Amino acid sequence: MSNKIERVTDIQKLLVGILEEYSGKEANIMIAGGSLCTVLASSSISKMDTEKWSIFYSDERCDQSKLNYSESTEFLNLLSIKTKVNRIDSLSKRGAEEYNDLLKKTRIDLALLGIGNNGHICSIWPNSPEMDSGEYCIKVEVDDELRDHITVTIKYLNESVNRICFILAKKNNKEKSINKPDKSIQLTRPYEVYKEITNKNSDAYLE
Repeated sequence: MSNKIERVTDIQKLLVGILEEYSGKEANIMIAGGSLCTVLASSSISKMDTEKWSIFYSDERCDQSKLNYSESTEFLNLLSIKTKVNRIDSLSKRGAEEYNDLLKKTRIDLALLGIGNNGHICSIWPNSPEMDSGEYCIKVEVDDELRDHITVTIKYLNESVNRICFILAKKNNKEKSINKPDKSIQLTRPYEVYKEITNKNSDAYLE
């Protein structure tokens, strides 16, 4: 991945602006969990026309008490009741297979993703064999508190997403510090990276 990013002082305002571009349009929008869900919980989104949106997830934890879906409900409640939400059934043995089949028929217009502290994207860890998966959605075991995840793959992001925005929001009012993603996880298509900063003199590069 490129390490040059755009610095912003209000990541939520920027994210609302990105989503406004899709207001009133038919759009497949993919979201991640974590801090992104907090940023997505903006009342401004309730003013948008989201009837034709379909929401997808980039990854999901295989634990009922820690689902990305649950973290995203505040955002989902801001959308039209006609908005279609496509959950990953991570508690099903066929959850990854079923989402893989769905993604084969789906092109994402906008993916809003994060980058983990170790440089991971979705639930694909740097240097893991899953980076080379030929599927669109797979089940993985990762070095995390919750080891079992279902995730979209680098292949899917490269082949079937029109626009990718990486959103690096502040955490506990501190700028997010992350390791530069390993070169082998590099996307072979254009993408955007936005990092929320505390002041305009902050470093513009990934650490």
